[in-house]
Amino acid sequence: MEAPSPVARPGTHFLSCSQAPVCQAAQAATTLAAVEWVLFMIPVVLSMVHVWRTRHSNAPEMQTTTV
Repeated sequence: MEAPSPVARPGTHFLSCSQAPVCQAAQAATTLAAVEWVLFMIPVVLSMVHVWRTRHSNAPEMQTTTV
């Protein structure tokens, strides 16, 4: 017994991803999520570097001002 062929049935056609609105929306969502992740990770990494560099120092605490 042969496996069914991946070819579309007569009368049907497949859209490429550039022609399918759902696929375009998924690509846009994935791109936005990747940009958000990078923007989130930048301050996280900078905070980690600051903590790593000042972990054993006698640096004064951050000064805050009240209004």
